[in-house]
Amino acid sequence: MKFNFTRITLIFSVLAFMFSAIPPVILIGIQIGLTKIGIECSKAWIIIWILSGLLAIFQSVMFYRHLKSITLAKIESLKSQYIVFNLLEWIFIQASLIPLFTTAPILCYVSDGQNGIELVFTAWLSLPVLIILSFIFSETIKSNRF
Repeated sequence: MKFNFTRITLIFSVLAFMFSAIPPVILIGIQIGLTKIGIECSKAWIIIWILSGLLAIFQSVMFYRHLKSITLAKIESLKSQYIVFNLLEWIFIQASLIPLFTTAPILCYVSDGQNGIELVFTAWLSLPVLIILSFIFSETIKSNRF
């Protein structure tokens, strides 16, 4: 069976591009939740960025290791696993890119109307990273000879 990671990721990317406002809403919800439990807003964003960066790396490594050990019998479930991977990785990468374009105090205390654009922009920027990962995963699965 031939499994096409790149095709799945490209379809996901088209949909993600159109719905790129969803991850910022999730991230802002997480920030609000952290603020509600007593973490100052700027510190909440820093926590989100650090955890997202670590989770993006961890999840990619774990999925790569999973691909190296997958059997032909389990390859059927790979499509749904990969879609979930893409969704989570998209959000993790996006969140870890945010500090390149803005700061935590700006996100928390400046209401210039640009914050949403910056968050959506990072959602778009994370899509090429997913596509690069799909090429890596395709090469990995080819080495398993499926």
